[in-house]
Amino acid sequence: MPSGGNNRKPDVIKMAEGTYRKDRASKNTPVDSGNVPRCPFPVSSIAGRRWKQIVVGLERLGIIDEVDLTHLEGLCFQYQRAKEADKLVAKHGLLTETNKGDLVANPACRISSDAWAKVRSYGNDLGLNHLSRQRMESKKEQSGSNVEKKFLG
Repeated sequence: MPSGGNNRKPDVIKMAEGTYRKDRASKNTPVDSGNVPRCPFPVSSIAGRRWKQIVVGLERLGIIDEVDLTHLEGLCFQYQRAKEADKLVAKHGLLTETNKGDLVANPACRISSDAWAKVRSYGNDLGLNHLSRQRMESKKEQSGSNVEKKFLG
């Protein structure tokens, strides 16, 4: 029976976060096949441009594969939805008037809030957050001759 419980993070996410330990690595560590998923969105769309930005970053880290397609697609779709809802809120305001003249919250506010929450969730699943980048930069600084520079001046 595999150790670590049901909610184990994949080793590639641990590497991205800077928490990977070789002595605790799973025996089934996925190998990058080099298959970058194709963008399912029009290249000129908000989602298509975001896809390109994310894929470039994940390729640089070496942690992207076809298996990431669903999460990448979800993240980019929700990002586009959030941006479009934000435009509607900017255009029509936070409150809208009903047929009876009452002021109610603009429904685009809820759409935006929900979409941004999903963007954060997908980003966390892919290891795309500020804390992950800080850990990776910290690990990069400590490699090679930079260790001496860091501790000895």
